[in-house]
Amino acid sequence: MGRWALLQAMKEANLRGLNMIQFESDSQVLTEAIRTRRS
Repeated sequence: MGRWALLQAMKEANLRGLNMIQFESDSQVLTEAIRTRRS
């Protein structure tokens, strides 16, 4: 559930035009999935 919450928060921030936000996570799987998808 934590993975889903972070993704939703990132999407919501983007929809609100907040582009300069740093999100932190201790989930290596999650951060790699996001990094891979953005490349």
